[in-house]
Amino acid sequence: IGGHGEDAVLFRRRVRNRFAQDEVLMLKITLKRSLIGFNHNLIEADQVSATVLMQ
Repeated sequence: IGGHGEDAVLFRRRVRNRFAQDEVLMLKITLKRSLIGFNHNLIEADQVSATVLMQ
């Protein structure tokens, strides 16, 4: 019975680790997306100011 308890603890720990890794991955993806969006907005702002200067 003691062995089974240990297995359950290990299993729970493994599941928790997997969830943690998924969360980190999601965070990285979200951060990357927001950075890409941010850069895109900066480029657009540059284009707008360049257009205004041309006029």
